Amino acid sequence: MEKYIYTGMEGYLLTKSSVLMKRKLSDLIKNAGYTITLEQWIILNTLWDNEGLIQTEIAKRAFKDKTNLTRILDKMERDDLVVRNRSKENRREYRITITKNGTKIFRELIPLVQNHNEKIMQIFESDERNQLINSLQKLIETMEE
Repeated sequence: MEKYIYTGMEGYLLTKSSVLMKRKLSDLIKNAGYTITLEQWIILNTLWDNEGLIQTEIAKRAFKDKTNLTRILDKMERDDLVVRNRSKENRREYRITITKNGTKIFRELIPLVQNHNEKIMQIFESDERNQLINSLQKLIETMEE
């Protein structure tokens, strides 16, 4: 039987690089003295330009399942990062908004996250980085069809 080497496959390499980037960013946020998780940061980021999204839309944009998102939002609400407001259009839905505290933390973390990304991406020449971005966008577009 032929040996199956999955560690050289693109999907494995993309997943591993994503996990490692997330892990390093989580550690960076924690070491900077913040108690929010990377998942919470992603949700704040999703809401930043899309204030008042319903939970279903947040789940879709943040790549979270609805059950997991509900758990995360419960904690974020307890920690005064977001508020749930019943939707006027549909009483079964809640629109999520960022609190002043959530806004403050999000703004403080932006430079930290940007610096983290820039440090990692320094390994690429400018044209390599552009090619990587274009390739990843192409892959995402294909997978979303």
